[in-house]
Amino acid sequence: MSTEETKKTVLRFFDEIVNQQNFSGIREIFAPDVVEHEFKPGLFPPPAKQQRIGDIVSNVIDQIEAFTLAGEYSAVRVIGTGKPYAEFFGRPAPEKPLAWTATMIWRVEQGKIKERWMAFDYLSYMLHYGVIPPLKQIESQQPYTPHYTLDARPALDQAKQLEPLHRLIEAHRSGDISLLDGVVAPIYKDHGGWIDGLPDGPEGLKEEVRILRSAFPDLELEVTHLFASEKHVTLRMIGTGTHKGEIFGVPATNKQVSWMTIGIYAVENGRITERWIDGSRMELLRQLDAVPAVPFAPITSVGPDLLTLGDR
Repeated sequence: MSTEETKKTVLRFFDEIVNQQNFSGIREIFAPDVVEHEFKPGLFPPPAKQQRIGDIVSNVIDQIEAFTLAGEYSAVRVIGTGKPYAEFFGRPAPEKPLAWTATMIWRVEQGKIKERWMAFDYLSYMLHYGVIPPLKQIESQQPYTPHYTLDARPALDQAKQLEPLHRLIEAHRSGDISLLDGVVAPIYKDHGGWIDGLPDGPEGLKEEVRILRSAFPDLELEVTHLFASEKHVTLRMIGTGTHKGEIFGVPATNKQVSWMTIGIYAVENGRITERWIDGSRMELLRQLDAVPAVPFAPITSVGPDLLTLGDR
């Protein structure tokens, strides 16, 4: 299948189904056996008690920030906005617009979406409604107009394009931040969604390694997806570790926890220049008993009768 067909299918999901709320096209673009890979099943309330995002937010619009394609796989980062209109956790709807981010990986086969992996920013809802107090290293999203970057060309040199990400992965695994020297550009910019408030430039990613290694000294990372296009690399990882130090303002609990991140990295001349990332911060904080369970259904845009839930 061509990247053009993959692009057309994924764009139709956002343009027609999400932004125009035209759900009649769902069965045209999703395969009957499509699988939604939910991270950490069981952290959400029972289905009978779950809400849809549309139950509390109207005028939902997803704007694409980054869109990259590599064969049957594509990765998309969106900034979503909407107007809260109903109670959430017993709290009245705030007057200000709500914003959130999500990064997702799609696998498209013969014009049909076969699989999806998603990291969704549930915490913005909690912070916006005042359900939880402000947390360290986490910032509430604000509505903004994103810069749209599209990369649909294949990588000319896969090994060269992936090398900075291999170095980043190894830096996290070993704690050796010197591995990032020379592979992160001075102009590096992070677009939030995981550990917020990090400085720009190489020091930002180095500080991220320090924070995670301090919080989880026995950190282990599993790479589930790593693919490159001409100017971008998509990386999905699952992290596990014992909570021995502060993370997001939560002191050590000695609990075994896990989390997931999906990042789209811009790579130019062998250096990382930009990143769009979302992580399962909500699920991580739930495991630390730091926040209540969010009553959203993990699947927010397509019916549960259509999807089979995976566990990775």
